[in-house]
Amino acid sequence: MAAPNLKIIGEGFAYKPLAKPHAATETSPALTKEAESRGQPPVADVATASKTNTQPQPAHDSKRAHSSISDDDEDLVFEWDCNQVRRKINTFLEAGEMKVKEFQDAIGVGSGSYARFMAQHGRWDGMGNNTMAGAYKFFKKREAQGIAMPKKRKSTDAAIFDVSDVHLEGEEEDAVQIYDSCDEVRRKISAHLRKPGVTQASFLKTLAAQFRSIEVKLQSKQLNDFRGKHGADAGNTSRVFYAAYVFFEKLRIKEKKPKGKHRVEMERVWGKSGGFDTTHVGGGRGWVACMKGETPLMDQYGKITFSGVPRKG
Repeated sequence: MAAPNLKIIGEGFAYKPLAKPHAATETSPALTKEAESRGQPPVADVATASKTNTQPQPAHDSKRAHSSISDDDEDLVFEWDCNQVRRKINTFLEAGEMKVKEFQDAIGVGSGSYARFMAQHGRWDGMGNNTMAGAYKFFKKREAQGIAMPKKRKSTDAAIFDVSDVHLEGEEEDAVQIYDSCDEVRRKISAHLRKPGVTQASFLKTLAAQFRSIEVKLQSKQLNDFRGKHGADAGNTSRVFYAAYVFFEKLRIKEKKPKGKHRVEMERVWGKSGGFDTTHVGGGRGWVACMKGETPLMDQYGKITFSGVPRKG
């Protein structure tokens, strides 16, 4: 299912063919101003590109919206942005309705397309991804059939995930050394939230309880923001990252499970530094000093190396 070219239309979004190469397009000041007031990207005025183009209807037109729920993506109109669709996917999967692979098959996408879409976090990020179109149609068809989104599962017995009797060095000062990357912790969070009886609310309370020196209340937005990032050090200063690592490490010890390969390698890479860096903001927002001609590269463990040959001057 190839993703067609995209146009932003009114209050919704639509897949529309772009104008042919010989027909120049212009950015309409009026449409751009309206889009900016709604927090949307600038909109191309398709009317100037081709006189034969018809004016598209906005996504809130009920007939238009329902007619777009088909197997044809050529004229698909969206009423939800990418973040809203990602939240629906997480809610659906965390309720245990399907496993991730089953959901991927149901919407007709591969694991690569799905992983790239779920790793993004902007309202517009992922709009051209096949997962966006497939998931949107999936949930819209359920909605048209009167099938409501699954309700949150009842919380499981708290004793199963009670790790209060496990102690980690440095936890009294909230200074436990971390030996997992942000991506690895995100993977563990996603797997944990899919367990029977685990709810986001109960998980947030569990994470907040990992802090000892201060009283912390974690919000769902903080969790979603962290889960929406991508990169070994993306979100490394987040309280969710620290608390989740502490919880999963205590749970590993309680369940008497051995350290995984990632954990062992993280200890080798970060052991002399006192654990993974949680002080300097990662995720590509920091600066790395390097010689002229060098390019800084980050591996899956969050360690920076340099490629290229340093040059003088």
